[in-house]
Amino acid sequence: GLPTTLDAAALVTRSGLGTMVDSDGLLKWAPHNLLGKTEGSGSAAAPAGYTWLGSGSGQVAATLPNGISGYAVSGGDRYLRAAISLSPVTYTLSVFVDPASTYAGNVVQVSGFAGASGTFSATVADADADGKVVITFTVDAGDTGGDVRIGQVSAGSGDLAFGGWHLYRSDLGGMVNNPDTGDSYVPNDTSTPIFLPRVGHHIWD
Repeated sequence: GLPTTLDAAALVTRSGLGTMVDSDGLLKWAPHNLLGKTEGSGSAAAPAGYTWLGSGSGQVAATLPNGISGYAVSGGDRYLRAAISLSPVTYTLSVFVDPASTYAGNVVQVSGFAGASGTFSATVADADADGKVVITFTVDAGDTGGDVRIGQVSAGSGDLAFGGWHLYRSDLGGMVNNPDTGDSYVPNDTSTPIFLPRVGHHIWD
């Protein structure tokens, strides 16, 4: 029975996926990120839930030109690996890279999933104008789990700075953009997936 602010009254936390109708009339997933600790830890250590793998010459904390924190790696393959279990649907995996990076190999990759193992990957040359490297892949039925790999994940040479990784479901009509960032990137500083409220839900006429 006491007055309160709208922010406090409308605070929403979500523990799982939710759908919403976007302004274009399509049913889409509310913004989410299935990967935790999506930016650098501020040191060379791997964030919680990830492991450094590969034979490259190591890694250091770095900040990308767009202000996102991440890592700089050099030499051969040196990447972060996160084991994850996924449903048999379509997903999108992305990461921001410094456009000045010279690494010639793959910088994102999925492995171990039925229907996706060793098939989907992308390089620095595939980055868009914002420096984002994106792959979309579909996991077949019978998936037993696999992992995502971010960094210098294949044989190659050069230097790479990367950060701001993001994994989300892109079946249905895709995912609604994060209203806080204005694009699809959903930062997550926790160790578990993050699910944002449905902001801008439309009743389509």
